[in-house]
Amino acid sequence: MPAIEVHTFRLKGELALRDAPRLAKELLEAITANEVVLVDTSELVSIDVTALQILVAAHKSAHGRGASLNIHASHGGVLDLALQRSGITAARDLSLLWENDVWISLANLQSKSAAA
Repeated sequence: MPAIEVHTFRLKGELALRDAPRLAKELLEAITANEVVLVDTSELVSIDVTALQILVAAHKSAHGRGASLNIHASHGGVLDLALQRSGITAARDLSLLWENDVWISLANLQSKSAAA
């Protein structure tokens, strides 16, 4: 059985509204062409809520295509702090599921509570 190749997608510098079309296009291309995509945020300097929303949408899109989009976000790093400040997960009733420092999944809190 062949090993699954992980494609690394690097986020660098500052990501803001002006970068949204490019970011969305490049992420869609990555998840369309690869079964597993790891987003590396180690060189990220800042990220705004628009770029955060694109990451959430890309994660959902990957899941819908049967692909995996995992996002490396070290605790206390740029992405982790931006997610905390934005309140994006609370506003969308989402819970980020983490494994070590990698955001591996999104869970809808409403679905979880309805199932209980």
